[in-house]
Amino acid sequence: MDKLHLEWLATRIRGDLAAAGLPIVDELDVTGTMAGVEVQTDVDEGIHVSWRSHFVVTTVARHEYARLQKDGPGARFDEQVCIAMRAAMATILRASGYVFDENYYGDYTGYALWISGHEEVPSWRDWHDKQRSRLSQIQYRLVTTLQSQKRED
Repeated sequence: MDKLHLEWLATRIRGDLAAAGLPIVDELDVTGTMAGVEVQTDVDEGIHVSWRSHFVVTTVARHEYARLQKDGPGARFDEQVCIAMRAAMATILRASGYVFDENYYGDYTGYALWISGHEEVPSWRDWHDKQRSRLSQIQYRLVTTLQSQKRED
């Protein structure tokens, strides 16, 4: 996939996950304090979707890892949250027609999803766009009818 198509797909992924109620981490967040879905593009591998826990939890986990305490309560909690959110994001993305290998974990983390494409299936977005277009047409006809009736009076 070319970079432009990847960015377009990443934008749709963010929109679908946000529509499901998940917070989206701002791409420009260099502080690492935001929690939520991270969506990053990689021209070689596709789109990387992962969960970032609250910075307090990740800080505790990092301190435990630094002390080689990989089974500490913070690390366990962060791991379980990331596993649960990976499953939730996979369910949402699958329902939206995205293609990924659930068993592929990539180089970044075991809790990420690598999106390789999108199947053209009817989605909630298609239905919404059609309804919005239909409503706009009805409103336009109503306004033009009312305007022409005013002119006649």
